[in-house]
Amino acid sequence: MSGLNDQTLIYCSSPNKATTLGIEFIAIQKDNQINLGIDNPAETQDILEWIAQNINPRWSLIDAIKSRVAFHHGALPRHLGSSIVDAFNNGSIRWLFCTSTLIEGVNTSAKNVVLFDKEKGTKQIDFFDYKNIAGRSGRMNKHFIGNVIRFEKQPDQMELFVDIPLFDQENAPLEILIALDDADVDKNVKHKLDAFNNLDEDLKKVLRKNSSINIDGQLNIIALIEANIYQYQYLLNWTAYPTYDQILAVIDLAWNNLLKPGENKADIRSAAHLAVLTIKYSQLKSVSALINDIINAPFYIERYPDQQTRINSMAFFILNIVRHWFDYKLPKWISVISDLQEYVLKKHNIPFGNYSFFASSLEHTFLPPSLAALMEYDIPVSAINKLRRFLNEELSSEVLINQCNNLTDEALKSRGLINYEIKKIRNAF
Repeated sequence: MSGLNDQTLIYCSSPNKATTLGIEFIAIQKDNQINLGIDNPAETQDILEWIAQNINPRWSLIDAIKSRVAFHHGALPRHLGSSIVDAFNNGSIRWLFCTSTLIEGVNTSAKNVVLFDKEKGTKQIDFFDYKNIAGRSGRMNKHFIGNVIRFEKQPDQMELFVDIPLFDQENAPLEILIALDDADVDKNVKHKLDAFNNLDEDLKKVLRKNSSINIDGQLNIIALIEANIYQYQYLLNWTAYPTYDQILAVIDLAWNNLLKPGENKADIRSAAHLAVLTIKYSQLKSVSALINDIINAPFYIERYPDQQTRINSMAFFILNIVRHWFDYKLPKWISVISDLQEYVLKKHNIPFGNYSFFASSLEHTFLPPSLAALMEYDIPVSAINKLRRFLNEELSSEVLINQCNNLTDEALKSRGLINYEIKKIRNAF
């Protein structure tokens, strides 16, 4: 691939594959003393500075970008992913190892597309996926002819058609039926709601509020709390920040009752494993600090004796956990358990907890929701934290960005922002 002189996307089946293959690609080029045309303009220097400060100064993405190579997948912070795409489009990065998150949603300046894998996740690429991936070559009116390189036989062509499914209440799960108004439920399926309608009104309100979550799992959790109420009244009665035992009790209930069969766990081994990481993250409130903590943990030192391997593995692991668990799934679970324990304990006149603050803090990277909204404009958390004491949390995100944008570069630098963060603020509108 080093012989391809134009922008080249290398499609990989998973984030881990894109990361490891990119690292191996650089190592092979160096071992063979192949000149990768190293040239680091100010743009990539700014990216490297941010990565060193906010992820890890020895993470292999730094060495990769210095060699005009990068990897792109869903575990990366969104702002970093968009910066990598920008650097690829302007030629600062030449080889980009990516997954379907880039292939399906972003136009790039790639002239070449290499289909390294024949899978998309755990499934075989079908003809539609193949044409979609191959169509990424020769984009943006920059290359009128693109090259597609594959190592597998092209999938068989199939007739493409748009299938508009009809809503069939006969086969609809309970989660959908309880969200419908009673008048909208077909007569022939009303019997499916008999058990639900026999529940008390307070419980029905809780289940309707959380109808996107498995109803049977929620009912199992209620039964477990009821059966062990004297144990759970101490473990579940908390607000603000939980202890390890308290968050373990919450995650254990969710893990055993809300996790779907075959659901992606992002390398989390158990409820206890997720609870440990959650407590550490809530204490450190920093991705880089969490990565550094894990890198120096005896368990991982023994598992990955080579330090560089450990840094690469743990950086990917933590970034993936943050995006997969902390940004959405776990806050949702915690909110559901909060409602369920409140229903049960209140019914027994026992003091109950309220996890809304912790769930919101976790989901919003420990920022107030108004400031967390700035992340939707591609502004890094690191920049928001540096400006936090200067910003009025009561103002809208648009007003806050305008206020930041009206500050000079020197004023922003005096508040600790680096070039990468300043450019992200400037580009927010």
